[in-house]
Amino acid sequence: MDEQERAAWNQEFQANNSAARDAADKIIAMLVLINGGAAVAVLSSLSSVAETAGESPDTVRGVAEALMLYAWGLVAAVVAGVCAYFTHYANAATAARYVAGMRWEIYPWIKRAFHFTGILAVVISGVLFVMGSLAIKEAVLSFLG
Repeated sequence: MDEQERAAWNQEFQANNSAARDAADKIIAMLVLINGGAAVAVLSSLSSVAETAGESPDTVRGVAEALMLYAWGLVAAVVAGVCAYFTHYANAATAARYVAGMRWEIYPWIKRAFHFTGILAVVISGVLFVMGSLAIKEAVLSFLG
């Protein structure tokens, strides 16, 4: 591979890497927004649900369960954001050491660990949002019928 080809591949890699970082940032922000917004919405309506449900503690319990699922989904999204930061930091540290001619094998492992943990946290956050939504549905259906 000549120098021109190497430069073209490097430019394509940089563009793809930048797009992947932007997409990850947007996904994490979206998860924070939907889980946090859902938690705030449930929390703001919890007192009126408790008043209305009166004789049906299962409804209040279901809404409270959904609130906790949204809150844990928010925590998972924040963990994903922290993992994204440390993944980028380890990637930059690895590149800086490589350019300086030094090799330190720990940064690639740190990067992989935070990368996979971040992916897992994103999936967990999304699953918790869906579970919270299903808990709200069940609470409403138990109240109605």
